[in-house]
Amino acid sequence: LWVAGSHGRLQRLDLRTGASSDHLDYAHAGFSATAVGMAEDARGRLWIASGGQMLRYDPARRTLRRWPLGLAGGQAALSLQACADGSLWLAHPDQIQQWTPQGVRRRVVAPQSVGLAAGMAARQLLCDHGGRLWATDRHGLRYWDATGARFVAAEASNTAVAAIAEAADGSLWLSRQDALERHRWDGRALRRTQRFDGAAGYPQVRAEALAVDAHGMVWAGAARGLIRLDPTRGQVRVLGSADGLPAQEMLGQRLVRLRSGVLAAAVREGGLLLHEPGSLPRHRALPRLQVDAVRVPRGAQTRIFRPSAEPIVLASSDRNIQVAVNLLGRGDPDRIQYRFRLQGRDRDWIDTGPVAQRIFAQLAVGEHRLSVQGRHGDGPWSAPSSLVLTVVPAWWQRGSGRVALAVLGLLALGVGGRMARGVLAVRRQRRQQREQHRRAERDSAERTRFLGQLGHRIRLPMTAVSGWSELLLEAPLAARQREQLQSLHQAGLHLVQLVDDALDLASIEAGRLHLQPVAFAPAALLQELHALLQPVAQARSLQLAWASTLAPHCWLQGDVCRLRQILLNLVGNALKFTPRGTVQVTACAGPAGAGLILGVTDTGPGMTRAQVQRLFRRFEQAEGADTFARHGGSGLGLAISRELAQAMGGEITVESRPGHGTRFQVWLPLPAAPAPGMSAVPACGHAHAPAPPLRRPVLLVWQGDTAEVIAALLEAQGLEVACVDPADAALAAAPDTPWALLVADPDQRVGAEPIGMLLPRRWPGVPRLALTARADAAAERDALAAGFSVFLRLPLARARLSAALAQCWAAR
Repeated sequence: LWVAGSHGRLQRLDLRTGASSDHLDYAHAGFSATAVGMAEDARGRLWIASGGQMLRYDPARRTLRRWPLGLAGGQAALSLQACADGSLWLAHPDQIQQWTPQGVRRRVVAPQSVGLAAGMAARQLLCDHGGRLWATDRHGLRYWDATGARFVAAEASNTAVAAIAEAADGSLWLSRQDALERHRWDGRALRRTQRFDGAAGYPQVRAEALAVDAHGMVWAGAARGLIRLDPTRGQVRVLGSADGLPAQEMLGQRLVRLRSGVLAAAVREGGLLLHEPGSLPRHRALPRLQVDAVRVPRGAQTRIFRPSAEPIVLASSDRNIQVAVNLLGRGDPDRIQYRFRLQGRDRDWIDTGPVAQRIFAQLAVGEHRLSVQGRHGDGPWSAPSSLVLTVVPAWWQRGSGRVALAVLGLLALGVGGRMARGVLAVRRQRRQQREQHRRAERDSAERTRFLGQLGHRIRLPMTAVSGWSELLLEAPLAARQREQLQSLHQAGLHLVQLVDDALDLASIEAGRLHLQPVAFAPAALLQELHALLQPVAQARSLQLAWASTLAPHCWLQGDVCRLRQILLNLVGNALKFTPRGTVQVTACAGPAGAGLILGVTDTGPGMTRAQVQRLFRRFEQAEGADTFARHGGSGLGLAISRELAQAMGGEITVESRPGHGTRFQVWLPLPAAPAPGMSAVPACGHAHAPAPPLRRPVLLVWQGDTAEVIAALLEAQGLEVACVDPADAALAAAPDTPWALLVADPDQRVGAEPIGMLLPRRWPGVPRLALTARADAAAERDALAAGFSVFLRLPLARARLSAALAQCWAAR
């Protein structure tokens, strides 16, 4: 056996006598034996790389040749390999060299330039029996491709290889971190056939020395001793100082098998370790295993049971039952193996490796016998230790408990069925209510749409009836003719009022009543209504009195149009049902000076309690059909007035006695508002205003039979009216007179364009008056949004038209 040490001495060792011969000195390599590379070629010559030199020693001729290596860093690990073709390969962390048998350095390259990782501290080279050169690398095993002149990957794995060895059958053994692998070359790549890791009992080491003996056993040298692997049986055994090794830390790439079969290894302590593979030390006596404890978590605490001759009693509700054991005796703690077997549940032993416990999620009711064994490494298993676990049933798992549970289950089923039926009934009722609500909303929307269309169709012809009758009333007529014409005029207004009441009622029912609060002066509103209703009172020979304790400059925020509608209904009813006497309207502040209280008192016949109770019902009147026959009306005015008051957050109350008259009181919580710089009462179509200056030119864009009466009403206001049809040609032919006012229906279209967009483009800056027969609440909003200055609904009354014209002149 040739041995080259790090101190520069080559010697031949006789393994039988221990004597050394053929001493040869070479360049000192330092303190590390890995810094010396040595190989024997096919001619028996020794090649030594050390101290920056390559030496070739021929023992037969006793000749020595030297060549410089050209390497820096004499302490780096070297790997020297002689191949069958006579070439030599040298691996250094910074260089890969190829030498010819004649000592010519043929190739000197950096590892990264030929497909290897740079800076690998210890790289092993191996020429197999087929002449293929292999190299370990941190990215897996590589082989030399002569065609491409580089090392290429031999496997798909990208993990580091620490050592390689060739078996007699040509297979390659690879040492990786915590594992040994067997591979075969299929002509294109390595194919792994076996792997032994921690699950197979292989220790957690990185063996950097590897050899295969004549019987196919794999030997790995590591820092923790010599590892023996039997690939056929899958047995792993670690031999250390406890097994008789005088030294157990093997040096990397320093484990070889001699021709005699003896394994020779260099150890870090210095010297050689010789081992005969067939003379393994026998295992010691059987180890002894004991059960330490049984731990059962119960709530926030853990119950610990110590083994004894009596069975351990557990509850059926116990979970995560932990059985802890311990193998006594000396041995490597990382190579202790345990196995458990629960009779009746496990078909075979359950290996847990070095984990000295087993956890059962739950055990069935009954008696369980658990057997446990342990061993050191690949030594014999200990004698089985047994433990009896008895799981007692809970009360509901016994026969009586099951009967009680069955009874309780039947009761719960009955109660649950009844509750389910109740829940289904409630759901069905809610579903029906939702369906009824949707149907009611749909019906209300249809009714509102129908009433809107009906109002539109009624307002157009009533414009002619109301307009012509009002104009004729100003002409000289006979008394009988005037009376008949007055009746006709009032009937038309009454019909329109009925439609308006029906629309208001439909909006209230559908929840689409939209209030438009603005700042107004209550005193100005009372003066306006007094001027409007005083002629009615005089015609009936009644005294209409107004009294107010409000501050002269009091302003409130509210929907003045709806408030005016409430007062007109209340005062109008008082004037209608009072045959003689007085109707008085009062106004004062609410409690603590907040809000508004309005009172309407008459000296009429009064009402009984029963009449008062049904007074605010829809389509109800004080004396039913007699009242309707004498005074007319729809019976909706008071109902709508109360709905409007409640929509504004207030209420209407009534006090009445037969023969003592009636008093209505309206309370509205209207907030105070600052006085704006505008009219004290915004117009809603009832206010009077001074007549505008005469003979102003007005363009009326209208189509249909009502155009003539609208033009006549405008002319009665002293205006010069030109009427054109909204057709394209007619409107285009309209004269370019500097019009003072444009009057049109905002819903009319000229071709595909709304008239509200055409008029300001043709006559910019001219005020526009919107006239429409629409009765819905959105008509005014749509008209104002289209750019019209003032909005009026048909039919037209002279007073409302006069007030609207005044607003138009003010808008110029």
